[in-house]
Amino acid sequence: LMKGAGPIDCLPQLLSSYRPEMGGITANLFILSVIVKLFGLTDGSVTLYCDNKSALQNVFDPEPKRGIFPLLAEDYDLLVLAKDLLRSLPIKVHEKWVKGHYTGNDRQIQHDLNALADTMAEKFRKNPPKGYEPSNAPRYHHRHAAIITRQGSMITSKIKQVIYEQLFQDPLVDTICKRFKWTPADFHKIDWDIFGKTFRTYSKFSQLGLAKFVHGLWNTGEQKVRFKQDPLGLCPCCKVSLETTDHVFQCTDPA
Repeated sequence: LMKGAGPIDCLPQLLSSYRPEMGGITANLFILSVIVKLFGLTDGSVTLYCDNKSALQNVFDPEPKRGIFPLLAEDYDLLVLAKDLLRSLPIKVHEKWVKGHYTGNDRQIQHDLNALADTMAEKFRKNPPKGYEPSNAPRYHHRHAAIITRQGSMITSKIKQVIYEQLFQDPLVDTICKRFKWTPADFHKIDWDIFGKTFRTYSKFSQLGLAKFVHGLWNTGEQKVRFKQDPLGLCPCCKVSLETTDHVFQCTDPA
């Protein structure tokens, strides 16, 4: 029985739970190709188990997409290698989904192997051997028809997000710093990754209201004065103070 674990190269912000599964499938197909060549095998079959249905479906898809669409697939760099290895094998590879973290009464060897793979992967992730640490820059392979790079690293997923960031991030940072009178150092003190993950837990409706609040865009009296919708913009409750976002939370009028 062979077993092993290895690094998954990519920028940390582009790493998803899907990419390690794709990496595992690609690595297993590569090992199979070595075994086939080493022993001169020309027929036979194996079953490849994985607990990620999307990864299996994308690698074993009998009708791959045409045109530019394959290049836009999630983790295209691994997908194209996996498909190429699969096509080159003279033996039949059967794909089969296995439920991860299985706790039922009908536990079989594939559940044990899947649990072992998860344990080994987690152990490697927490303490990779020296010289095998994950790299932020996946390697280019001649089978890659096209790749996108940013700051010297291949973009493996979230292409739309990366393009938007490239186009709009700097102007957005400048706008936020100007509005809140921050320095760039102040801006980068905020953990925007955590902010984004928390923000996405809200419904789209709540996200809209929260985004307007964070950026001072609530339709307050102050906002109405700015857009000449109200000459005074007084608080509708106390009718004394200018209704700002802060005043909404600080007004002591019982109404």
